[in-house]
Amino acid sequence: VVDDTTGEVLDGDVVWDDRFWGAVLATKDESTAEARAHVRELWYAGCGCDPDLVPEAWWQLYHDAADDDVLVPVRDLPETARPGALAHFDLESMKVTDVYDFADGSFPSPPTFVPRTGPDTEPGDGYVVVLVHRDGPKEVQVFDAHDLGRGPLARATAEGFNPNLLLHSCWMPPRAGARPSRYRVPVRRDVTGALRGLPAVLREMATTTRAIRRRMKEEPAAGA
Repeated sequence: VVDDTTGEVLDGDVVWDDRFWGAVLATKDESTAEARAHVRELWYAGCGCDPDLVPEAWWQLYHDAADDDVLVPVRDLPETARPGALAHFDLESMKVTDVYDFADGSFPSPPTFVPRTGPDTEPGDGYVVVLVHRDGPKEVQVFDAHDLGRGPLARATAEGFNPNLLLHSCWMPPRAGARPSRYRVPVRRDVTGALRGLPAVLREMATTTRAIRRRMKEEPAAGA
């Protein structure tokens, strides 16, 4: 609970559910003013957790982290692979209420909520669409937002269907009429601005890489 006038955190808690691992990003119903005014639920995608895929560099950095510094102590991580999953999170009960596990070797991209059409719909009434990454052609899967455990209602793929990893998305209704804004950014100006900031980004990446390598060299010596 955050005071939006001061930024002060008034109250907080950690919600944990062992059925769902590797949370990436969430989606919510933003299709109406009513839904935006009172967000009651989220849908999360998770990439799962496979101990065989833990990088050596990660292990060296975090294997001896204190329990107070991490959400899940290393000793409590799964000993066997946990699949990627799609989960429904109820913000009023603060619980994960529904989970769908994907097939081994596949995981969902961050989901997109799509409202159901019709005059009697309520906030949260709709579908969750995910792009499922897997070996071979990837697949678009559509779920009932309030019955994930039922599995996908519809699936679509095609030979050679291999889009990039989707990170952020949002459903929008078809626009009717003329474009409401004349705001334009010329391509030349957009690209020039991005290139101008590139050296600072590369310097920050180099600094971070050097710090990680230095820590990895120092920690084994300290342990000895």
